[in-house]
Amino acid sequence: QIAWCFSGDSFNINYWYIDDIWIGNIEMIQEYNETAISGYINPGETLNLTLPDWTPADIPFAESIDYLITATSSLNGSDGDPTNNQQSELITLLYEHDVGVIEITQPSGPQRRWDIIWDNYEDDGTGNRLSSQLDTQYPFNSQSADDFQFTKTMDIEEVHWWGVFWNGVSGDYPNPCEFNVIFYADDDDKPTGAGMDDPTPTALAVYNFPAVTGVEYGVDKFEYDVDLVPAFVADAGVKYWVAVQAVLVFADFGQWGWSTNGANPDQLSIPVQGFPLLGTNYWTQTTYGDHAFQLSGHQHQGGGPNYWPPGTYPIAGIIQNLGVTYSESDIPVNTQVTNDTGVIVYDKTVIVTGPLAPDETAPVTFPDIIIPDIPEAGGDYRLTMRTELPGDDHPYNDKKMLTFSIYVYSDPPPVTYATVSGTMGWNDWYISNVTVTLTAWDYECRWPTGVNHTYYKIDDGDWMEYEEPFIVAGDGEHIVYFYSDDYNGNVEDTKDIAFKIDQTKPVIVHFTATAQNALKTKWLLIATANDPTSGIVLVEFYADDALESSVTTTPFEFLVEHRMHTAQCIVYDAAGNSKMSDVITAYEYGYQHQSFTMVEMLQEKRSSESIQEGCYFIPVTYMLQ
Repeated sequence: QIAWCFSGDSFNINYWYIDDIWIGNIEMIQEYNETAISGYINPGETLNLTLPDWTPADIPFAESIDYLITATSSLNGSDGDPTNNQQSELITLLYEHDVGVIEITQPSGPQRRWDIIWDNYEDDGTGNRLSSQLDTQYPFNSQSADDFQFTKTMDIEEVHWWGVFWNGVSGDYPNPCEFNVIFYADDDDKPTGAGMDDPTPTALAVYNFPAVTGVEYGVDKFEYDVDLVPAFVADAGVKYWVAVQAVLVFADFGQWGWSTNGANPDQLSIPVQGFPLLGTNYWTQTTYGDHAFQLSGHQHQGGGPNYWPPGTYPIAGIIQNLGVTYSESDIPVNTQVTNDTGVIVYDKTVIVTGPLAPDETAPVTFPDIIIPDIPEAGGDYRLTMRTELPGDDHPYNDKKMLTFSIYVYSDPPPVTYATVSGTMGWNDWYISNVTVTLTAWDYECRWPTGVNHTYYKIDDGDWMEYEEPFIVAGDGEHIVYFYSDDYNGNVEDTKDIAFKIDQTKPVIVHFTATAQNALKTKWLLIATANDPTSGIVLVEFYADDALESSVTTTPFEFLVEHRMHTAQCIVYDAAGNSKMSDVITAYEYGYQHQSFTMVEMLQEKRSSESIQEGCYFIPVTYMLQ
């Protein structure tokens, strides 16, 4: 029987409805039945009682399960009110699936592999994105940076990161996109260049990539990676900062931001950002957690990278059930190998049958990869191993990657790299001596074993054999030429590196302050200066120690329209060198080289000080010449 009973005042209610009646049968399966003895309890006392743990049943690939939990108390004797002896609660348990690759064990190569040496984790969707872009038309310029530190000196040969576009037309963002990857030294838990409008000139290294193709992993979200040539060498125990900056026009494409992923265990310092247009100074700490990026490379041993020869290489890894609920079975694992032109040269999937219990690991082995001994096979390769479990609730930790290089032997000449160091001024001018370091390596044998000689010359000078870093000191633009040969007689083509030096301060030829009226309330300041190397680009004029004007074009002059007692100027060249003039003292009543009648003086004084009509005593000083 099914019946309803209505009661209540039906005033102003014309109709009563019965809506949505459901009658069904729910199968109840008992999974847990435990009894505990509470012990002694005083009248009115509350007693917390803990029963043995309960593990829900293993229900593969269920999204949720409802449970009815019933707790019942009973007394050994009679119970005065048995109606309050039982409480029930309906709960829902959510089941999550999570299997990922935790290690690539093969290929290991004949020497060593380039692997992830700093893992700041992927974009897991819990963070934000921080604007980091260089706008070539509008000052919508910003940078954000994150830090890292190694216990051993490492060669960073690859940067991998995640980023997001917004404030433009969704789905119409540039891909490929131009990027800068910038490395900074640490300056008290922030990159160098704090307080500048653009700290890039203080960077240790700037890599530009005109066209980086991203892999889309969400709406307007892309995953990128680039190879660094030459590698960036990070010394052991030294903190560095890396910034990733898109180069795009805001008016055309909106903004790009470097993705964050919340705080993680590897966080050193809080990421920082600079965005002068919005009032965010370089470098301001952020609140969004670490940036999503990875650095790949290997331990630094000098010379160039180790190349693997063509041949047959095994592919293998280890996967793990990262879930905490139940076992997984029939887990697909895929491996792809892509060459440096973006062509997939290997794509295999194997099934790990399992079952794989929570936290349990299992090896996975793939067919060997065969790299033929042909010239076209030489170059860089990227191997990506990924689990493809259906319904995986946390896909961001599914994969691991490694990069290796294949060299097809043809006995090429050595390769020589040049690096320069010194104190950088303005506009890419060095304001100190420049130290040039040459590093050469041979494909067969790491430098200096395979390299016979390295030669260099400075500008139009003579060729000299390189033995140690050398210094270039003269002002002007310089070109250093260099090359190496090996023991087999192979000679490298001549390379060069150019840089500019200006260590000399500008010369101030004249600095004058000339009164423009009798009362000396107007002064014309004129500076004449020259700089034979980088040229004069700025003159600052001061009156009574206060900056009056910054003039960037000739003639370098400025009209001070108030009384002053002293005047001075500072002259800057394009490299940032400066020269301060002597102080000029202005006398209020000394009218040298000028003549004014008393009528003119009175008229100007009346005009400037609103003197009323009447008789006045005017002191007059005569100067004999």
